[in-house]
Amino acid sequence: MARKVLGFDRPLELEWLDAVADRVALGASTEEVRSFIYRLLDGVVSGTTFNSNRGKTVTVLCHIWSSVPAECEALRDRAAQALRDSSKEARLAVHWAMMVATYPFFGDLAEHTGRLLNLQGNANLVQLARRMREGWGDRATLRAIVQRLTRSMVRWGALMPGDQRGVCERAMTPTRVPEPHAELLLEALLIHRGSGSIPVDQALRHPMFFPFSLEISSHALRSVPRFAVHRQGVSEDVVELAPQDKLE
Repeated sequence: MARKVLGFDRPLELEWLDAVADRVALGASTEEVRSFIYRLLDGVVSGTTFNSNRGKTVTVLCHIWSSVPAECEALRDRAAQALRDSSKEARLAVHWAMMVATYPFFGDLAEHTGRLLNLQGNANLVQLARRMREGWGDRATLRAIVQRLTRSMVRWGALMPGDQRGVCERAMTPTRVPEPHAELLLEALLIHRGSGSIPVDQALRHPMFFPFSLEISSHALRSVPRFAVHRQGVSEDVVELAPQDKLE
């Protein structure tokens, strides 16, 4: 997946993500979804044109849930169904999976945030922006986008403001997510990585998933058709996406 376009540069509310995902689950076309979001954001986000704040927000929401990249379509369909009976906390995990899979920039930001939280107990926006520049280049808008997305994470309940300005802290004990939602997050991680395998234990504790605790075993993953789990060495299991021809 190309990493040149940041793409995800708008603050989002969970209620918007819920509403769009519900429309997708009902079978709405991308054009129907776009029209729905324009109406949903009327009077909430300014603008009426494609390049306005509202138009750009519509584009981001559609890219996450409706007009997704081809490699994310199967994940999107499963995620939309999973939302129907999900708790509020589990719904965040499903949206998180879709954002990680469809927007590499968001996945990288979530990973760096999790690493800083694990390392020092908080995430400093200056440090986050510096780390993001290493992979995305020194762009004029990057620090502002990092700030917008971390503020969104605060509103979603994944982070909380720290005692110092520009510092965020972990907002909660990681939420335990059930197996179906853990599968979605793991699939999103593998899509984000693009290719190759990763040790199962490392994947389930990946810093990208800092708001969550993934409760699933290697044994359970072996029974999921979209994953291929192999034993590496004496006792380590690694997981990768199964070849597409085996899923058809």
